[in-house]
Amino acid sequence: MPMYNRSSTINRAVNSILAQTYQNYELIIIDDGSIDNSVDKVKKYLKNDKVFLKILGENKGVNFARNSGLKSIADDSDYVTFLDSDDEFKHDSLQKMSSVIARNTEIKDFCFSVEDHNKQNYSYIEQDELTLDYSTILCDSDKVNGEWVHAIDANLIRNNEFLYETKIKNGFEGIAYLRLAKKYPALYSKKIVRTYYTDAEGLTRGGKKSPEKCQDELIGHNIFLQENGKVLRLNRKKYSKLCAVIGKTYLDNSELSKSTKFTFKSFFYNPAEPRCYRNFIYILMSLIRFR
Repeated sequence: MPMYNRSSTINRAVNSILAQTYQNYELIIIDDGSIDNSVDKVKKYLKNDKVFLKILGENKGVNFARNSGLKSIADDSDYVTFLDSDDEFKHDSLQKMSSVIARNTEIKDFCFSVEDHNKQNYSYIEQDELTLDYSTILCDSDKVNGEWVHAIDANLIRNNEFLYETKIKNGFEGIAYLRLAKKYPALYSKKIVRTYYTDAEGLTRGGKKSPEKCQDELIGHNIFLQENGKVLRLNRKKYSKLCAVIGKTYLDNSELSKSTKFTFKSFFYNPAEPRCYRNFIYILMSLIRFR
């Protein structure tokens, strides 16, 4: 569980783990240089021999924090799953995961469903316990879409086959999962294990992205495209949407020529993509302003 300035939500997240019906686990919390009292709130849980805290000292980003946690797992761990410090697990989430894993011992990566605090499902899979390969996961939105909680075979971590991309500070976890999917198919389950909250996000998300955030996102997009763009182009709509998103990020970073390039690429692959027309309007407004 990576944590950065989550004093308002960390109790909820940790308590949801301690309340699990399945109790054969360890909880590793990685503090990524919090400057609030998040660490103080976690210390009371350390009396429980299942809970461990690792303090990094400076903020290096959630991907670095997650990797630090992965390197700290016990030698006898079988599987590793992840929970953000502003969300929570259902009380029987680990039990649900364990039962699916026990039925499918040949699988290395399990993906479980997510809902928000209003019971809206954030995950879609064509049928329950469906095993999919890399190209289907990447391109076929009719079979799989949305957000997922992964449970990874711990041997992949010990063998250095799974790590998050630390060239990106925050987000783009999908890059690591797609790298894994190139080697091993993933099993998707309709069982809902995580409740997703937006209360903490409202405290950290501003209306305008900082230059640092734009740069971080652009690094992530470029790595994603470099590794997956050739296959993703098979789905013209998904590729067009991604190009439009990248075009908007370049625009937010005041890189007008690159924004125009990706926006035209979005239009070429799918003229019906609404985001490219949004971009064209913003680009035109920027050109008028510069004049």
